[in-house]
Amino acid sequence: SGRPFYIKNSDFNMYGISADFAFGCSDDFWVGGAMYGAMAESDDEINAFLSQMFGSRIFAGLGGDVVNMRGTVGLTYADFDVPYVFDKGRVLNNLHAVSTYAAADMGFPVGIVAPFVGAEYHAAYMLGKRDVSSALRVGIDAGFTWSGETVGYECMTTVAANTDAEQTTGVKVGFFSPDDMIGGDVSIHVIHAGNGLSGMFSFSAKVRF
Repeated sequence: SGRPFYIKNSDFNMYGISADFAFGCSDDFWVGGAMYGAMAESDDEINAFLSQMFGSRIFAGLGGDVVNMRGTVGLTYADFDVPYVFDKGRVLNNLHAVSTYAAADMGFPVGIVAPFVGAEYHAAYMLGKRDVSSALRVGIDAGFTWSGETVGYECMTTVAANTDAEQTTGVKVGFFSPDDMIGGDVSIHVIHAGNGLSGMFSFSAKVRF
């Protein structure tokens, strides 16, 4: 699938695209990977600059009627278009950063809802410094599907919170045509975290082989 996306925060605007590849090893187990790139325009009323980001991640999932599991691990490289940076007496003009992340959770389906518990890890490296955080999270996935004559539809929602006082809400509506093996979806996610409120809009086009 290909997924253009746009993220809005009070301090920045980001737009990019992600290409995902997933392989169904069985009816209940899948693995995959993604590559993505994005451009950001940042302005916090003190500093204004551009940045470019590139990254990749791998993911896996296991579905089931009693328990389902999913996880992902990824890395992002960012290059900042900043003329000068002053750091401990140094003047730098080639600022870049690397972030790594991982997350995993376990859900317990009950009808159309699936409460889940999990953990996440984030680390950022810039100017020789490292910022690391980890958190536990809980949430609820809910969704249902229905079928037309030739097309199937789905509606999925997610509400989650973690021990870093971050809250996430998301809604996704999609379709898939078994005859044509193509589909797509539209999604909106809102995250409230330490850097304020962020919203993400994305849509995808999917092809199945």
